[in-house]
Amino acid sequence: MSKKKVPSYAGISLLVEVRLPILIKVKGYTRIRYGKVEKVRSYYRCVWGR
Repeated sequence: MSKKKVPSYAGISLLVEVRLPILIKVKGYTRIRYGKVEKVRSYYRCVWGR
């Protein structure tokens, strides 16, 4: 007699994590560099999230 192998799916766990880039708008601000005041324009920053 031959035994048939039955695949066991109970031991298989698949964890899929999807990370997508999210664009976040940064408001404009002023900063001091080299002793001078600079205006920084608003821009979009890429943040990797779930």
